[in-house]
Amino acid sequence: MRKQEEITIEFETITPIWTGDAWSENSELKATAIMGSLRFAFRECYKDDTAKLSKLDNVNNVPNEILDYEKFKKSIGKKNIKEILDEQEISLESQLFGCTRWKSRIVIHSIEADKDKFTLKSVSFLIDNDFLEEFNQFKIWLEKQEIHIGKGQKKQKGGKFKIKIKQSNLKKTEDDTKRIQAQLAINKEIDEKNKQDDIKKNRQTNKQGIRKL
Repeated sequence: MRKQEEITIEFETITPIWTGDAWSENSELKATAIMGSLRFAFRECYKDDTAKLSKLDNVNNVPNEILDYEKFKKSIGKKNIKEILDEQEISLESQLFGCTRWKSRIVIHSIEADKDKFTLKSVSFLIDNDFLEEFNQFKIWLEKQEIHIGKGQKKQKGGKFKIKIKQSNLKKTEDDTKRIQAQLAINKEIDEKNKQDDIKKNRQTNKQGIRKL
């Protein structure tokens, strides 16, 4: 069974966080900036254990791992998700933060920030239960670090902005199994419909060919 857990992490903002947009307004602290910074921190955490890190493209220096989704679907229900990913040699980094054909198992549920004071108060994450232990190990390392958020412009307040974990709590959420099973059923229906459409097209093409003869 697949479940999600909610972890709310309270942060101490060490330097003001300025996320100025094209209009030079600090309208929001985007989830993508936080997730990107967490992934960067994860690579720093496991820099001495490269087997847990994503393989990078030599040209663009970005993760280039690809999940074989057909194999993945066939294994669902027979093995747990982590075992399936391990068999496909998907690194822990990509398992947590995503790669081609695999979405991040860490989702930002909500962000509490004070945009007037440029401070981040807390972030609530939804994390797949299968990966909770790995995330908690990473979080223990994070609690001893200053985390850099974004890069910013030199003219703006700070360049790289620093936050630090104050405390965190875990809250169990509803079972996510039914949603996944429903999505897999929908995917199966779509696949079947596509197959039937292809069969009809082939029949029509064959009929047209016979008529011409």
